[in-house]
Amino acid sequence: MPTIKVKRDDLFRLVGRELSREELERTLFMLKSELEDWGEELEISVDDSERPDLWSAEGLARAIRLHLGLQRGAPVYKVYPSTYEVINEEPRIRPYIVAAVVKGVNLGPEGLEQLIQLQEKIMLSYGRRRKRIAIGTSRADLIHFPITYTEVDPDAYSFVPLYEEEEMTLREVLEKTEKGREYAFLLEGAEKFPVLLDASERVVTFPPILNSNDLGRITEDTHDIFVDVTGTHLPSMITALNVVVTALVERGGEVHEVKVNGVPYPDLRPREVEVSEEYLRRLGGYKGDLRDPLERAGYTVLSQNPLRLLYPAYRGDIRHPRDVLEDLLSAVDYNRLEPLIPNVYTQGGLRDETLILDALRDLMIGVSAEEIQTFTLTDPELFRKLGLDTPVTLSNPVSKSYSALRSSLLPHLLRVLSKNRTLPYPQRLFEVGEVFTPQWSISLGYVEAGREVSYTTARQALEFLLRKLELNPTFKEASHPLFIRGRVAAVYLDGELLGYVGEVKPEVLEHFGLIVPVAAFEIDVYKILSRHNRSHH
Repeated sequence: MPTIKVKRDDLFRLVGRELSREELERTLFMLKSELEDWGEELEISVDDSERPDLWSAEGLARAIRLHLGLQRGAPVYKVYPSTYEVINEEPRIRPYIVAAVVKGVNLGPEGLEQLIQLQEKIMLSYGRRRKRIAIGTSRADLIHFPITYTEVDPDAYSFVPLYEEEEMTLREVLEKTEKGREYAFLLEGAEKFPVLLDASERVVTFPPILNSNDLGRITEDTHDIFVDVTGTHLPSMITALNVVVTALVERGGEVHEVKVNGVPYPDLRPREVEVSEEYLRRLGGYKGDLRDPLERAGYTVLSQNPLRLLYPAYRGDIRHPRDVLEDLLSAVDYNRLEPLIPNVYTQGGLRDETLILDALRDLMIGVSAEEIQTFTLTDPELFRKLGLDTPVTLSNPVSKSYSALRSSLLPHLLRVLSKNRTLPYPQRLFEVGEVFTPQWSISLGYVEAGREVSYTTARQALEFLLRKLELNPTFKEASHPLFIRGRVAAVYLDGELLGYVGEVKPEVLEHFGLIVPVAAFEIDVYKILSRHNRSHH
């Protein structure tokens, strides 16, 4: 949920008129945003993480104009043909690039602040901390085209990084600059680094780290701007380029195309979507004219039977008719819709599965265990060091620490124990949560730490739990990466493996810095739920 800061006078100038605080708050609410602070500088939180076009004064002003009816339909942008060219040699670590040149921009101090803020917000949130998207802005009037996007030996090229004074190699940029140290992980393991070189072999941008101070230092007096977007996910990159470029248009800029290997960018032509009018009315409950609210939501209505719409190129979030429905209802104003009372009588209640999970939690609290909740996403390296696997990984994670789905609860429980080493023993913790092995399931994990803890104490807690559920498990000798051989058992119900119970290995305890014995168990609660459902059919 990005929070942006804009100068109030600048925003109202871009809107075309002043708004009272109440009018602004009401309008922002319809745009899924909230006014956090009112003054010469406004602080606005935007709840929609899929709308980067709202993350600047320019984008917000455009949306406000549409909502108030000061502007209607999908904005139309002219892209001028040019001879600007980028040769993409497809660096292995970040193979894609799109670009544009915007001329005649009147930034001023407010526009410069907004451009920097917009870039950072897009790269941090929408761009997954620059892994998926990195945006560079440079002075188009100083660049010698064509530009080559390539990969080079990090010690072979030097340049003065943005806001620095001394020349550095690409490798030194990672070591000596703040942004270099912050984002060096994105180039970890790469033998060659991506770079944009102009026709004179000068470094324009070192993505995804820093621009050149010579060519890439934009000031409030810069009028001609080269915008490059590099990354790993082309559709998101195209949206990001369109957002930045159209924001600069709001500051008086003219867009000129840049050909990347012969393909012209940006494509600012409105996109087309077809929606059933019956669908919008049935789910939205709106009976009035559709054209007016759709136009104030930024759509151009081509025809109404069927309902064919154009929406602006900076909207990358229109993927389903429900997205159009949401925009329609925002433009109508949810408060004007008449609520309908359902004509059927229903009585709410908790599902059997929820009741069983609640009972499990109550039973664990009954053995003096405290419940914790940890993230489903995890660091696969943690599991690998413990001899466990994480079969489900993310293709575009925010960071390595959250790049896989956990296959067990026990590593996270042990990590919480390691954070509480200064607290008195014994300590008992449990968690009920999702795991992926790779099949989705729900597990119950339990750990107990203390000087008198052993396999027996963990098994007693497990037997108490299962006995209260009227289940009769059997225990068989087994092996498990976390538990001491000879002090671990597999737990079965009617021949089906339910989980494991045991005493944790000394080397595992050492990994977490634990100096007292720890025993634990983890069982597949989903199998218990499935067993319950079968018995009731």
